[in-house]
Amino acid sequence: MKFTFRAGKKRQEQKKKKLRLLDPALWEQTRQALVRFWRWTKAELIYLWNWLCHFAHEVTELQPTKAMLGFSLALIFVLCCVVSLPHASALLEAKQVTLRLGEEEMQLTTKAETVAELMENMGLSLAEGDVIAPKLSHPLQDGDVVALRNAIQVWIHADGQSKQVNMLAGSVEQALYLAGITLGEYDQVVPSLDTPVSAQMNIEVYRIQVHMETEEQGIPYQDVYVEESSLYVGETEVSRQGSEGIRELQIRVVVQDGVEVERSVVGESILEPAVDRIIYKGTKQKPTATPKPSATKKPSSTSSSGSSGSSGSSKPSVSQGPTGNYSEDEVYMAAQLAYLEAKGTGSEGYKAVVNVLINRCNSSSFGGSIETEIFRSGQFSVAKDKESFLSTTPDSKSLAAAEAVLNDGERLLPSSVLYFRAARLGKEWGKRTYYATIGANSFFK
Repeated sequence: MKFTFRAGKKRQEQKKKKLRLLDPALWEQTRQALVRFWRWTKAELIYLWNWLCHFAHEVTELQPTKAMLGFSLALIFVLCCVVSLPHASALLEAKQVTLRLGEEEMQLTTKAETVAELMENMGLSLAEGDVIAPKLSHPLQDGDVVALRNAIQVWIHADGQSKQVNMLAGSVEQALYLAGITLGEYDQVVPSLDTPVSAQMNIEVYRIQVHMETEEQGIPYQDVYVEESSLYVGETEVSRQGSEGIRELQIRVVVQDGVEVERSVVGESILEPAVDRIIYKGTKQKPTATPKPSATKKPSSTSSSGSSGSSGSSKPSVSQGPTGNYSEDEVYMAAQLAYLEAKGTGSEGYKAVVNVLINRCNSSSFGGSIETEIFRSGQFSVAKDKESFLSTTPDSKSLAAAEAVLNDGERLLPSSVLYFRAARLGKEWGKRTYYATIGANSFFK
């Protein structure tokens, strides 16, 4: 017989209260008395049968009144035996059993043939997870002990669902097994797996996933300053441009129930190192005053030949060239170039730079306007960023030098000098011929 519903607690308490009112000892005494009475009655019935047979044989010899009285008494006795026979038989069939409900125990007298019948008579039923011993089909015998243990309910919350598990006892790990829940390598359970279960316990299962990601990150370059004696104090010049490096980060990502909860860097590797920027910092002291060189009437060719024959330690003399009619904007732009290329070198350094500029404008190799030659691609590094160049404000010395070279015809260099660079870089420059060093720049043909 299968029971699917649990008896209500109220009904069970009422049954127990009724059973407590019956003294087991009294029931046992009553049963034994009736058994003795039944055994005695069987013997007496046999004796009565024999006596009735004798009475029928001798009736004619007895007095009628006594015979009728004896017969009536015998008849009443027989009727009493017949009436009590079923009750005595029922008492002989009753069994004394012990019923244990959890921690509570009671003695019962029952006619039930099996454990299932006893449960039904008691109004008890089995729910999922309940355990009874012996089994329901076990035939009851006098002195048997029937034990019933009710399961406790445990709730498990995992994967967005809630499951109910009925179990007698055990740990959280066993409850998960009964619910068919398998844990992953990083999954977490609250409370812990070895915690004993209790009634209406809630168990939370958190699904944890861990994976690795890579991410590239830039490495900033550093500025390295190097002292340079050819530059005046306060002047700087970039010798080598810096470049950022690249590093690869190994990142550990933790995801709980589909939501990222942790991201941490566990390692890194350099894919490309950063290149530091090298900047020359001037240490040369600025002169207190620079006298303006006097102009000479020597032609440009004489000055050129004299300069080329020198060792480069002496400065070329000023010659007079053709005057020009350059606009204020052109003079201002030439002064900007001189200021940026020869800042702090004085008037001669400014004029030499403007001299190279005008030589290029008049050369067949270049031959453009002031603006064209300044912004010609790959020529003047200070003019790479046109917007930054045009925002430069030249000083008065550079403006005077540009005016003197462009419109007054002053020349420090022959027309064949078309190139210059920082003097610290030396006097060797490919196939170009060194001419002279003026200020912080060396000039080449």
